[in-house]
Amino acid sequence: MDIWLYWGANYHQNIYLSILFPIYRSANNIYPGIIKLFHAGGSVHNSHIRAYLSKILCGQDNDFFVQTVTTRHTAFLCYYFTDAKEVVTLETPSNKKDAAAVLFESLGLAKHKVISITGGGGKTSLMSALGRHSSRDAFTLITTTTKIFPPQDGSPAATIAEAKDLINALSAIGPSASMVTAAKEKVGEKLCGYSPEEIAEIASGSPIGRIIVEADGSRGLSLKAYQAWEPPVPAVADCHFIVVGADIFISPLSPANTFRFDIIKEKFSLEPGELISFANCAALLSDKAEYLKNSPEHAMRILFINKCDLLTDDMMAEISERLSALLKGYDHLAMGSMKDDAIYLTKELKR
Repeated sequence: MDIWLYWGANYHQNIYLSILFPIYRSANNIYPGIIKLFHAGGSVHNSHIRAYLSKILCGQDNDFFVQTVTTRHTAFLCYYFTDAKEVVTLETPSNKKDAAAVLFESLGLAKHKVISITGGGGKTSLMSALGRHSSRDAFTLITTTTKIFPPQDGSPAATIAEAKDLINALSAIGPSASMVTAAKEKVGEKLCGYSPEEIAEIASGSPIGRIIVEADGSRGLSLKAYQAWEPPVPAVADCHFIVVGADIFISPLSPANTFRFDIIKEKFSLEPGELISFANCAALLSDKAEYLKNSPEHAMRILFINKCDLLTDDMMAEISERLSALLKGYDHLAMGSMKDDAIYLTKELKR
């Protein structure tokens, strides 16, 4: 006799295991057997699931054998217990994905006051998501040291003000759990922000609880080469997200995915149609004259690989293992998809 538990794919293992646990405990005469796991969220949590089931549900490390089959295209999770007694179907939790919430919780972002975001391939989406989550319990300012488009997600219109005027306006509002987008001026369709020094003044002179700063430009492309003047990361930043798009690992570098492609092509002597190697990618991301330029040494640094919905599970696991082993200067790796509002993996690194 078998017990099958079905519910929608969920990237928060604590949620679906909390559902599984009481149902498993309540079933009578569950004997050691084989568990087959079909996981639409990738294979990154499988070791945790195996350990949890083995030690908590069965009580012993060697009670059963776990066979795992992973596919991103499977729309459900299925645990198969041999020698069990019944079939149970569960509804999917409604809040199954929240990338910003996962990042705040897993990386401890709540303790950071100035979060800067550089790189390419998802900066603005990440900034907006972090800002919305931050505003639930902190007075949050969204701004830039370069240029950004005004809010497109239904947020209030941006405040246009000089730094000193903005400080006065924010002080008049007082601390509250809300979000404000501000810039020094609007030129054409874009907001032009503040200097890194002005960000420090706003942080120290206003009641803002958290500032999230887009501090780079890449024309929406996933990789870039840096000019001498960029990126304008505020020295006061105590958290620094460096963003790269996962498409660079599966498509040859070209002007379609790389800002200032000719510079990188020459730097690494890339041939037409050639993929960037993990070694060259890690060298670029770890270079203090490139991606880590102007990054405060005291800031927590996170490499965020966006667009991971484009990757297979095996490719995501390979990137996590091989790229992270070559990186220098980072504290954490996060892999996810802002498009799907999902984080597939967070991993602590050694600088």
